[in-house]
Amino acid sequence: MGPCRNPARDLIRRDFFGRGHGLGGGTNPFDDLDRCDAILLVGANSTAAHPDVGSRIFQRVMDGARLVVVDPRLTSLARHADVHLRPPQGTNVAVFNGLAHVLVREGLVDEAFLTAHSNGHGELLGLLGDYPPERVAGISGVPAEDLVRAAAVYGQALAPAIFYGLGVTEHRHSTDAVQLGTPARRRRTGHRRRGEPARAEQRPGSLGHGGAARPAARYQKVLDPAARARCTEAWRPARW
Repeated sequence: MGPCRNPARDLIRRDFFGRGHGLGGGTNPFDDLDRCDAILLVGANSTAAHPDVGSRIFQRVMDGARLVVVDPRLTSLARHADVHLRPPQGTNVAVFNGLAHVLVREGLVDEAFLTAHSNGHGELLGLLGDYPPERVAGISGVPAEDLVRAAAVYGQALAPAIFYGLGVTEHRHSTDAVQLGTPARRRRTGHRRRGEPARAEQRPGSLGHGGAARPAARYQKVLDPAARARCTEAWRPARW
């Protein structure tokens, strides 16, 4: 996995959901696009850079799914968005805090789920209290009313999906941005949460099978004795 996917991998490997499953692969199949009713697309010019994903997002929007784009560029998909947020570089974490603030304020999160399956929920709520839309507008230039509209599109959907690209992951606070954009910050439904790096043509599947020096198969740490034992048992390497 290259640096562009490290934030996704690091977040998934964290004990974010209190389960410690430690797997850093993609979180959902792209077929989930066919079942979502709202899409939050962040930092990805998908129709140009990842046309397979971009065309599927476009088709889903044409079929009625609502679309929120967070990107300073006026991309092709942004022209079809219900809401287009255009934060300048370096302010996207504040924008995500603002979106999460509105979701919490409007009761569009599953508090019971977050309390049971995540760590630091109380601390996060305290942080979000400092990011009302009006303050975020002052930081990012994104109008407060647009933040509220975008949060409503995402929070009121029954089966929303998040797709993000290099506009999120290729900078200093990339893991923070991915974490704040995670679908766990969701509304009061039992529908499956979805989040996926929008990298269909470049998904480095060989790395998930141990094709790199640093991680073993399934992105396990090569220096972890338990991981080495599992790989040895599974592969049964020849002894010279």
